[in-house]
Amino acid sequence: MRVMEKDFRFFIFDCGGMSAEGLGWVKLVRHMRPKIPLIILCNDVDREIGGRLLEEGIFYLAIRPFQRNVFTQVLRSALNLEK
Repeated sequence: MRVMEKDFRFFIFDCGGMSAEGLGWVKLVRHMRPKIPLIILCNDVDREIGGRLLEEGIFYLAIRPFQRNVFTQVLRSALNLEK
């Protein structure tokens, strides 16, 4: 899997709606690369799955529509974690 082969500075998971399947993907990535910031972009997420995402230690959950300047700051913050 490319997740293990490359040296990523952050991951962005862009989905329409976060589902149990998407949560499974998040768990797999967090298990394989626990220190890499994981940013989730989605159109909607229910309260239970949103809570489970936070329990998995994601870096940021952005629900559309979101402000570009906020998202830019999130990306800068993720990049600055290495420093």
